[in-house]
Amino acid sequence: MEEKMKKTLSFLAVILMLFFAVSCDDGKKDDKETANFDEETVDDTDTTPENHDSDKPDSGDSENDEDTDSGDSENDNDTDSGDTEEPVETHELIGKYNDNYGGIHIISNTVWFDGYSLYHITQFDNDKDFIIAQNDKKNGYNPEKWSRFDYVIDGEKIHICQIAYDKETEADALAADDSDRTDLEKGCNGFAWTELVEAVEKGIDKDDPKIVAWATGYEKYQVGEGVDEKWQTPEKALWKAVGDSFDVVVLGDGGSIVLTFARPITDGDGADFAVFENSFDDKFLELGTVEVSSDGEHFVAFDNYYLGAEKIGSTGGHDARLIHGFAGKFKQGTGTMFDLAELAGKPEVVDGTVDLNAITHVKIVDVIGDGSQKDSIGNPVYDPYPTTGSAGFDLDAVAVINSSEPLEISGKWYAYKYGEYHEFSEKAWSYFSVTYGIDSAYNAFSNIVKYDNENDTMITYKVGGTYNTYDNTYSKINWILTNDGEKEILYYCETAFGKATIEEAEAASDADKTDPANKGCGSSNWTGFVRAGTTSSDAKYDLHAEREDAAEADDDYIGVWASDYDKFTPGTSADAEQNDPEAVKGKADGKFVSLGKDGSILITFKKPLEGGDSIGSDFIIFGNSEGSHALAKVEVSSDGTNFATFDTYFIEPQVIDFNEAYLFGFAGKFGEGKGTKFDLSDLTLKPEVKNNKVNLEAITIIRITDIPGDGSQTDSHGNPIFYPYPAGGFELDAVAAVK
Repeated sequence: MEEKMKKTLSFLAVILMLFFAVSCDDGKKDDKETANFDEETVDDTDTTPENHDSDKPDSGDSENDEDTDSGDSENDNDTDSGDTEEPVETHELIGKYNDNYGGIHIISNTVWFDGYSLYHITQFDNDKDFIIAQNDKKNGYNPEKWSRFDYVIDGEKIHICQIAYDKETEADALAADDSDRTDLEKGCNGFAWTELVEAVEKGIDKDDPKIVAWATGYEKYQVGEGVDEKWQTPEKALWKAVGDSFDVVVLGDGGSIVLTFARPITDGDGADFAVFENSFDDKFLELGTVEVSSDGEHFVAFDNYYLGAEKIGSTGGHDARLIHGFAGKFKQGTGTMFDLAELAGKPEVVDGTVDLNAITHVKIVDVIGDGSQKDSIGNPVYDPYPTTGSAGFDLDAVAVINSSEPLEISGKWYAYKYGEYHEFSEKAWSYFSVTYGIDSAYNAFSNIVKYDNENDTMITYKVGGTYNTYDNTYSKINWILTNDGEKEILYYCETAFGKATIEEAEAASDADKTDPANKGCGSSNWTGFVRAGTTSSDAKYDLHAEREDAAEADDDYIGVWASDYDKFTPGTSADAEQNDPEAVKGKADGKFVSLGKDGSILITFKKPLEGGDSIGSDFIIFGNSEGSHALAKVEVSSDGTNFATFDTYFIEPQVIDFNEAYLFGFAGKFGEGKGTKFDLSDLTLKPEVKNNKVNLEAITIIRITDIPGDGSQTDSHGNPIFYPYPAGGFELDAVAAVK
């Protein structure tokens, strides 16, 4: 009781002192004293967090720290150990500025950084408008000397003059000759004063059209302290920002996560990517540092500056203008943007360890907000602290603004006058030909080594196929992309092939592009293609093209509906309310079974599918996806033991919204109530078919397997399959045979 009485009396005494001080202050700027800081801090330029422990509460000082006891809640709403700390007096230049010479100035209450040199502020006077600072010991000019900065505030502009820069002592700097504040052209030692304008940073809205993609995967989620299990779901940081307080992964105090992308981020004009946090207002901001990598192993960090001077309690807030280079500066739905160009001078970039035009990984690390961590120039960093349950940085998403340029001819193309089709992605090129009939069909596969959209050229490396001539050699491809008013046309010419090196292929002459329809590709004409999904009067083309259209349940070419199933194996995350495989029997009617992640089901027919190896659709799979699609792999069998798998092509690896024109060979290409067609002739060259383990004239079993959208699986080109994966996975409604 006696101890509690002492604490209460002490608390009242502090209140009375503060009341007296406020009452006696007439509020005039003229009565303020010059602020002085302890000179012992001047030489401490080490920004490593473990070397700056002075701001941490001393756990052994029980007499001074007993107000952190939760039992003393009636007198102490602040969990900081020093609730008797007086407010920190600050000078009026704190902020980030651009000068009229293209430089930057970062000014905190204790440090001034001009982009090249660092100065440790020891005193200032907001009435006489000057700042005294000691030059950092690592400065290139006058290290450990003393400087005085005079300034004039003129509306939104500030004019500064470093009137002294090489004084031996603090007193000498203070006593230096005054600058001429009436002459901003020559009043700074005969030179013009430097003009500063506050640098205003803007966020980006989650719906901004400049955003071209979102993070599609994650690695190394390391949760920090103070996070309940329900917030430890890193998948919630993938794809588009939701912009609410709940759809996030929480890092915890000191926690971190690495986000990955389907296509690299590049250093383009302006900001290149943005990080979205979930703050509910403009002040309660939890911060994170940001690093990038082009190989997932070597990272380079963005510089960051925290210019606030006081600790922030559990429910406190920032002035966002004092936060620079940290993720989390803006409230939910608005991202903090980062420009890769700011990293150009970093050693890891200069020596080539990190390629700013091929960033594949973004790492976000929570800042512990108690001041124990320092920013890039040694300022302690504060944010709301301590918090529990969902402590630390709350990541909603990472958006891509500048990305590598996609291959302009990506997609599936049908030969204009021949029975063949080609698929191009950014990684590979493959084709299937039945020019001389199904019995003489052949295919070929090549990796795309590099491509140039501006010059319409690519270099490929042939890796295999039944047409095995020139395997393991390089080719040069020229193309022309045009439109005849009815359809998009691709003209293609392999100008060089069988080359031993990339350099030999690149050195080959280009094709003549003046008349591709009739000549110019060596001694013959170019090969013409039409993009899948367009129309043509050519009969052979239409035989292929009809397969890319969506089917409807009442289409007259539908024959029988599958009437049975076998071996339903639900995957993880399957919808418990939609787990009855009986729903797939009969005609598509909107009832479905949820396969779940990696789940599968075998659909059976009483009679073999018609069509066999002839060109044209043979069966149709109806999914039930509405909004977010889920995709599935499709296999067929004639005996229930041996299966042949349809090739899949996920041509566009950075899907924000599904584009059916870039999806081939998957069940689920179309949305609810529509079916995806499959042609058994596409399997003609599969090993299981050629060695007679799978008979295309006797197919009675179809296996459908869910494909997660997390990039863990790849298509037939090796492209990772990324898409906004719905919780229940692929939803199967029905399967129909074609007449």
